[in-house]
Amino acid sequence: MEDYLNATAASYKCRIKAIENVDIPNAAIRKDEEAQTRAKNERGYFIGCLDSVSDITKDIGKPFGMAPPDLFEEFHYAEGFVGEIERGGNYEHAWLLSERIEAAKKWDRDAMFSLKQLFKDGYTVLDGEVSLLSEYFAQNSIFPEKADLTDRDSQYIWRWQKARPIEKLSSLPMFGEKDVISGSESWKSKMSYEYYVLVINPNALPKEMQTPENMLWMPMVEGDSVRYAKNLITDRYMDLARNDFIGILRPEYEKNIDFASLNYEYGLSHDKAPVNEDSGAQGIEDEETEDEYF
Repeated sequence: MEDYLNATAASYKCRIKAIENVDIPNAAIRKDEEAQTRAKNERGYFIGCLDSVSDITKDIGKPFGMAPPDLFEEFHYAEGFVGEIERGGNYEHAWLLSERIEAAKKWDRDAMFSLKQLFKDGYTVLDGEVSLLSEYFAQNSIFPEKADLTDRDSQYIWRWQKARPIEKLSSLPMFGEKDVISGSESWKSKMSYEYYVLVINPNALPKEMQTPENMLWMPMVEGDSVRYAKNLITDRYMDLARNDFIGILRPEYEKNIDFASLNYEYGLSHDKAPVNEDSGAQGIEDEETEDEYF
């Protein structure tokens, strides 16, 4: 019965994420309100099914030691994180995360919520310290909430180049220290910058580039060092070092930034102009590849 309930919950979760990452965005791009409403209703149905499986398990399985089925995969991966943290020598954090996993298996609501957020945000707080765990995730598939979905598969959302410009560049803020994860700028923190969106120190840029669209970068990392980075809005590459950044953009801000439409709008307004080599930035020639946004 436990295997059946875990498998059923996993299938519902998979369908919910497909609706959120594929069906609803596609309907929004097509401006098909009927399809969007239908997709949201379907999402609500499967959330209800998932809640029902969880309630049934709690009623009949909890007395026999059954854990919440909607966290079955999270338990597996979080236990792997415990081992990785131990190998890194941080035994206190490994113990704290292990205790949280065990509490969640016993249906502690705070612990269950914390584990779900860990896989949405890529980090958690242990003993008052931010513990970044995405370095243990696969490069292109952070389980289970984040994935590198591309439009090369026809079921994924339409290319943003086919959507109208949303004109968000004019309202883009000048990101700063208040927008980054506290402590992520410190060398002593040993937080990896790989696969994160970073906020640059404006002083690392030529004066003419100290504008909102030049604040967010994705680094190319070797060990603890940043070799160079790509601007996620302008597609510009620059030679940059770790201390050129003030830290990692907070996940709750990143998830609300539509990089694809910003990039497209910037391209239209600048006609995909080549990098100005007199600006102080070193352009890196790169063969054209299809954007990989969702």
